[in-house]
Amino acid sequence: MGTFKDLEVFQLALQYAKSVYQITQPFPSTEQFGLTNQMRRAAIAIPSSIAEGSARRTATDRKHFVDIALGSLNESHAQLILAVELGYMSQEKLGEAERFIEKLKSKLFAYHKSIKSRPKTSNF
Repeated sequence: MGTFKDLEVFQLALQYAKSVYQITQPFPSTEQFGLTNQMRRAAIAIPSSIAEGSARRTATDRKHFVDIALGSLNESHAQLILAVELGYMSQEKLGEAERFIEKLKSKLFAYHKSIKSRPKTSNF
């Protein structure tokens, strides 16, 4: 049996978080505790929620954490749009990110749909 690290959706989410770090690297230092921090936190929340949810015992709980990951992805997307509006990144870079966001969103929906109840194996 694999772990959350083996999930393709986790790997994609991790890749997305890394890309947000790269995108925010050249942001002004005045944004270090503002938009930069907020964007990174939202992006980090996506793979973190997948990992945390994978340890939950019920399908309902696991699906809830996928929903949280989807919310964080949307939050991150909105922040990328704001970064373009503020002139911190290009529209082209946003387009690249949006293509990846759609792919990740699709994988999150598929993962959510695939979660089933686990058979009882112990009396915890």
